[in-house]
Amino acid sequence: MDRDAQSVRSVMVILNILFSCFGFLYITVGSFMISVIRDYSIIDDTQIVPITVVVLGSAMVLLSLQSCYGLYREKSSVITFYSVLNLMLLLIHIYFVSYLWIELGPKMHMSSDSYPKYPASCFNIPIHGGDMELNHCREAMFYSWNMCANIIKFTSVMVIVFEFLTFAIGCYVADSGRNAERTQYLRNSMGYNL
Repeated sequence: MDRDAQSVRSVMVILNILFSCFGFLYITVGSFMISVIRDYSIIDDTQIVPITVVVLGSAMVLLSLQSCYGLYREKSSVITFYSVLNLMLLLIHIYFVSYLWIELGPKMHMSSDSYPKYPASCFNIPIHGGDMELNHCREAMFYSWNMCANIIKFTSVMVIVFEFLTFAIGCYVADSGRNAERTQYLRNSMGYNL
């Protein structure tokens, strides 16, 4: 690999570390949202969002590990396969973000108007203030859910940018690796030993 490809490779490692951090963030936030869904017994369009977030986060972490392995071993076939999978994940992510922003939009935000009942976890706390304490517990749950929904919405846009950058850099590094392998093969077959 030439020097430019080596330096771009270092940038790709840094981007993959950030990519895996976003994946762990997705897994954490999605798991919390799943617990809220279970607590409220929500059965509507928003139920699929946390599950999708956890699956996307797991795929992001696994994909970044595959990329780091390919970069460490300098295997152009692994990096090419990573780029193809990254492109597929990018397209899935674009669809997911458009679904979140356009289709679900206001449904993703919980309020006492849309969910008038109290979550089951609010009944597990010692009640000193009666309904006032229950209302405070419900509002805290709504705040947490809405914060998680906003985290997913806005980080998804950033993740799409990271996915596109790592896709483009992965294609470049894989092409440089194939060119270096081809050059080495031609030198060995012609008898040049450099």
